Amino acid sequence: EKKILITGSNGFIGRHFIENFKESKLIIGVTRKINQNVPRKNSFLEIDLTQEDFTAKLPKNCGTIIHMAQSLQYRNFPIGAEDMRKINIDSTCKLLNWSINNKIKNFIFLSTANVYKTSSIKYKEDFELEPSTFYGLTKLCAEKLALQYSQFINIKILRLFTVYGPRQKGMLIANMIENIKNGKEISLANGKGPRFSPIFVNDVFKIINHILKIDDSILCNVCGDEVFNLKQIIDIISDKLKIKANVKNTSSEEINFSGDNYKLHSLVPELKL
Repeated sequence: EKKILITGSNGFIGRHFIENFKESKLIIGVTRKINQNVPRKNSFLEIDLTQEDFTAKLPKNCGTIIHMAQSLQYRNFPIGAEDMRKINIDSTCKLLNWSINNKIKNFIFLSTANVYKTSSIKYKEDFELEPSTFYGLTKLCAEKLALQYSQFINIKILRLFTVYGPRQKGMLIANMIENIKNGKEISLANGKGPRFSPIFVNDVFKIINHILKIDDSILCNVCGDEVFNLKQIIDIISDKLKIKANVKNTSSEEINFSGDNYKLHSLVPELKL
């Protein structure tokens, strides 16, 4: 049976995917550094995607690639620009060419909502694409590269919005939990803050699992059904922790990070998000 190759398998989404996937023997995880302390039922390969010839180390018995890897330097521009380019663009191109040579059927690329031009309303897949960050631009380049291969491989591009869940660090909801616990001041534009459509990491797993079974190329947003502003998120966390948040209201402009998931629901009607 053909295996599923997952890059970035030691990342937040990668770890949850592997933990949830029942056919664990079918997964080959690719990571820069294998965590020797974690018990594993799966095969893992220690491969650095920034290396010129990394595809030579990949196994030949795969039918699907889930390209989850992304540069850890995504917030460090311009210092991290080369690492972002090598992982987000170069490795994607090499994996796509390797996929052609090895008759890969499905190529799933985890992209980001950061590819869109700033909008005050929910982002739809046909909105204008104009990233405001170098990270977003590298992800958009990778998307465009991948789409060129859609006549040969099922290319599935998933634009992720505000994923959250257990053991996450350094992202929105994890940061808010830490800030509230530590009494750190949180600024809220107009007393509300940005708008988000968060999605639980196990729901992302379910979506990828469904998308794997669709024999076609796909591009869609992956986000929750509900839109929350930051104030609502803070109130929920404060209530759970029984700690009052240290909030400061500002007059700065409200920002939108919420997505429209109508297309996702049309692809996977049984989903409840």
